[in-house]
Amino acid sequence: IKNYDAGAITPAKWVQYEYNLFSDPLTSSGSAGELENLGDMSFLAGGNTQAIEYENVKVVNKLENTATKYFFYNSSEITNMLQGLNSSIIDFGGFLRKEGLLKQKEVYNAGNDLLQKTSFTYILDAVPNTTIKYQGNNISKIFIKKDVTTVTDYINGSSQALTATSENTYENQFNNLVYRKETLYDGTVV
Repeated sequence: IKNYDAGAITPAKWVQYEYNLFSDPLTSSGSAGELENLGDMSFLAGGNTQAIEYENVKVVNKLENTATKYFFYNSSEITNMLQGLNSSIIDFGGFLRKEGLLKQKEVYNAGNDLLQKTSFTYILDAVPNTTIKYQGNNISKIFIKKDVTTVTDYINGSSQALTATSENTYENQFNNLVYRKETLYDGTVV
């Protein structure tokens, strides 16, 4: 995708997206996701829908020759996270599969040196909504209760690394942040 400034003949921005497996560049990382079970309410989504899910996405800045790799949780990993939370009648975690849940991000410089690696972990929870029922059962909303982000910066692309983490905990009604803890590169807890 090339973007140009008005009247310019060279692009101001040039980005290329790649969807291959990082372990096998000749194979697409896309696969048909699990069929979403919405029960009798499937008409709300235009029928039971199935999305293409990509596990790996690489974004290449063609002007600077840099790249960022994105790793996403696959459908079975998300299903495992939902173990014990999801309803057998309706799959309310399907949006996590469709939208994607980021697992890891890696940033590379023009020399293909790893500059930064960010890992994401999530704790999911369900909160019943007593005002909405489906087939006599309370509907539960799936939400991200806690996320942990670990950022590792590599100094000039070397093996020397600095690591920082942040933990966020959210309340279940409006997903507002209720607690945040950061551990900085020097070990200071904020």
